[in-house]
Amino acid sequence: MRIGYSHTIGTGIVDRHLANFCLKHQMVEPKVFNQKSAALEQLLDSRTIDLGFGIENGNFVRFDRRPICSGKFILAASRKNTPNLYRFLVGEKGREVTSLRSALKELDVQSHFSEFQSWTIITELAQRGMGVGLVPDFIVKEHEDTLFQVHKDIQLPSFDLFAFYRAGTTLSPISRAFLDEFD
Repeated sequence: MRIGYSHTIGTGIVDRHLANFCLKHQMVEPKVFNQKSAALEQLLDSRTIDLGFGIENGNFVRFDRRPICSGKFILAASRKNTPNLYRFLVGEKGREVTSLRSALKELDVQSHFSEFQSWTIITELAQRGMGVGLVPDFIVKEHEDTLFQVHKDIQLPSFDLFAFYRAGTTLSPISRAFLDEFD
């Protein structure tokens, strides 16, 4: 079974299911590719992976999909360190970043942005008090002892996490069984 996902989605969602699945099916030898979401498309096309896990952002329209979970982007800050509430730690430009910038402009709030390519890095830096992380809500649930939601009045978009696979292909029985772990 060959799967691909970004580090954050793996540590936040997929790894837990993968561990349970491998405990039940000890003969399964997963091969995991940890990539940025944009690279998953190429890995699926080249048949390097059977399943890719990611947030639908319009790049995966030609692939079949199965919903895994839904949620909302939120702003999170450190419980332990006093954060700079107007320094925002954001990912690569996406609709969540555009929404945040628009809301802050509308509120006429002076703010600073630092851009990172990983929600895991954003989470680490937010926990250390560097600023406010723009992350999916599942990350804050995983780190509720160190992070809490701030700026709740700012409306941010929701997201849908899917398992993607090549259209028109039949998934192997083991890949189908792994997807059933998410039910």
